[in-house]
Amino acid sequence: MIIVSQDRKRIVENLNLGIRNKGEYNQNYVIYNTEIGEDLGEYATEERAKEVLMEIIKKYSSYLQLDGG
Repeated sequence: MIIVSQDRKRIVENLNLGIRNKGEYNQNYVIYNTEIGEDLGEYATEERAKEVLMEIIKKYSSYLQLDGG
């Protein structure tokens, strides 16, 4: 599955994604590629980042369940 970053400047072809706090002075949360540490999207709350991550999983799962190729 291909995922496009929030700023539409990068694509990722794997699902090695995680959520982390942006930092001490920036309390936003990011979804990032755990293999290379690249941020893909930034969200105001951890809850919103989790919602987006679940949307990605839901969409990915729908492709795995298609019949007929």
